[in-house]
Amino acid sequence: MKDNDDLKCVKCGKWAKPDTIRLEGFKVRGWKCKKCGETYLHPVDANRVLAYNKLKNEIINSKLSYSGNSLIVRIPKNVANVLGLKKGENIKLTLESPNKITIILE
Repeated sequence: MKDNDDLKCVKCGKWAKPDTIRLEGFKVRGWKCKKCGETYLHPVDANRVLAYNKLKNEIINSKLSYSGNSLIVRIPKNVANVLGLKKGENIKLTLESPNKITIILE
């Protein structure tokens, strides 16, 4: 099945159309039935949200490295996958306190 294909609603039997669904802060691909309102999540995106829920309150260790005059923060692959981060993407940092940095994804 392709992401842009319609999906038959198991609740009412009509055709659900491709849609973007907001789930716990994520934009998830899926389908929504216009008749009964039933929603279906794309399995890949649903797994990403499940992985996020497993990681969200854990303390994740990381290492710092140098590249030239810059300090690099290494983000573990499982965290990068959950957040959809790719090499070369721009992020923003804010200093919340002397011991806390927040990363803002664009």
